[in-house]
Amino acid sequence: MQSPQNTYVDLKGFFPFDPTNDQDQLLRKLAVYLSIRRIQPEVMIVKGYAGTGKTTLLKSVVAVHKKNTRKVKLMAPTGRAAKVLSGATGFPANTIHRSLYRPKVSSGGAATFVLANNPNKNTTFIVDEAGLISTQRDRSLGDHSLLEDLLQYVFEDASNHLILVGDPAQLPPVGQPQSPALSSEFFANQMGIPATEHTLRQVTRQALDSYILKNATMLRQLIEADSSDSPVFEAGGDLTRVEDGYQLQEIFEQLYTGDSSGNTMVVRSNKKANKYNQGIRGRIKFQEERISAGDQFMVVKNNYFWLPESSQMGFIANGEIGEIRSIRNIHERYGFTFCEATVAFVDYPKQEAIDVILNLSALDSESPALSGAQSNSLYEQMMAKYSYRGSKGKIYESVKNDPYFNALQIKFSYVITCHKSQGGQWEHVVVEHPYLPDGPSPIYYKWLYTAMTRATTKVYLVGFPEAWFEGVSLQP
Repeated sequence: MQSPQNTYVDLKGFFPFDPTNDQDQLLRKLAVYLSIRRIQPEVMIVKGYAGTGKTTLLKSVVAVHKKNTRKVKLMAPTGRAAKVLSGATGFPANTIHRSLYRPKVSSGGAATFVLANNPNKNTTFIVDEAGLISTQRDRSLGDHSLLEDLLQYVFEDASNHLILVGDPAQLPPVGQPQSPALSSEFFANQMGIPATEHTLRQVTRQALDSYILKNATMLRQLIEADSSDSPVFEAGGDLTRVEDGYQLQEIFEQLYTGDSSGNTMVVRSNKKANKYNQGIRGRIKFQEERISAGDQFMVVKNNYFWLPESSQMGFIANGEIGEIRSIRNIHERYGFTFCEATVAFVDYPKQEAIDVILNLSALDSESPALSGAQSNSLYEQMMAKYSYRGSKGKIYESVKNDPYFNALQIKFSYVITCHKSQGGQWEHVVVEHPYLPDGPSPIYYKWLYTAMTRATTKVYLVGFPEAWFEGVSLQP
């Protein structure tokens, strides 16, 4: 293993330009962290705001590992985030779920998913978008949390390193006030694991050419100050203020004619997303059926049924973006609408299109997926369907292997909520200003910051107050 000084020289050598002061400090901390052979777990947390060079640093870290033939594994919470990470570093990346979990067939034949053994030693695990990793218990993970399982997996051998990377200005996991995976205090106090952290705050000169990043920095400063003051946007370049419905119609026609998988609109609620999705399908794409070939969708619940574990994806994760290739046999059953379909997933071009059953009732739900009442109803009807099998174990086994119980739950992805957009990037992102009866707040600014920084090429701001834009003259 190299000395910290030699590791620092390598890290800086792979950096494409002179590092800022806080980037240089981080390079030195990373050099120390990576150069010590450990006998006890320790975590490195890299926090960085938009435009501060997180991705460039990750690329440098991966390059040093390749140069010195050291093992490195890259992970992210979603398939789209893994694709972005892989593209930025030139190194393969998988979802956390794909890396950690394996199917286990019980004696009754039903498939469950358990934490895999980790065969890696002296390996650096890098997890991007770590702010999305939750500590909430998940029944699908054996009532563990994803963060607990990640720590158990990585530190099955204490010689491994874990670098958690994320943006503290983005929204935390659903139902949690903060992102625990970005807090050294959480690791020390709750997990008994020491953690070193560093926050990149200095925006690079290259980033300041972008109006998206200029405005994201302005929002970040409001978030850090815990301020509810009105923002002051500077429109221009890659950030456009949409002034009326006619302009929005033109933008929709531009973005949603033909292949629109590189574009999305971000709104506050599933109800609003459903309304916009139907409007785009009907008025822009001229699709009158409930669902059609060519429709683009997002999976809204993890699904372990339709893919073999040996596939590149492993399973179909919540948040995956897909395209309907063909639709067959739309029918009603158990109080729901189903159809047979052939679908492909845009972030996995090597994964062949697969045949599935879709539960179309999730398309219209104002919940993130089927509501609790709908899910319970389907489960109870399935249990009744297989009651002839006698024992509860056999009934449950049959339910878990029923294709209708496992039908893929999807929503259209032309317009999505901000939580669904996290971990992903699109070329063009349209952001609608939500109704704020109590005015703006720091958590709203986290929402807006997250939505805007999903874009790589252009952001369109729709319905925002004139007074929030620099240089806009207001009528007396």
